[in-house]
Amino acid sequence: MTDTYDPTKMPIEVGQHVRQGDVLLIRRSRLGPGAVELPREKGAVVLAHGEVTGHMHQLRGPQVTMFRDTSGHEYVRVTHQPEALVHEEHTAHGIPPGPFELGAQVEYTPGPLQLVAD
Repeated sequence: MTDTYDPTKMPIEVGQHVRQGDVLLIRRSRLGPGAVELPREKGAVVLAHGEVTGHMHQLRGPQVTMFRDTSGHEYVRVTHQPEALVHEEHTAHGIPPGPFELGAQVEYTPGPLQLVAD
């Protein structure tokens, strides 16, 4: 697998949300109240670590920033041009410019809800 991703050559997600494995990004009009910038991890914005494999859902471009608001909700903001959301076991997704809230996906099974894990 190549380590180079060109978001201009992949389909851009145009709906109100983007899903990749256990990551869910929900388009928002703005960041939550009191949002503060979070540090990068090894030069990337890491949205989730695979619980089984240790692989990461990540955005690597310099125009991506992650934030956390006063309620603990996390957001990603892409500026200027689309950015590739990548993971070793999933198809890359082009994330368009704008703010997105990082949501948790749940898996339905009879009984209590469980978070989705890669």
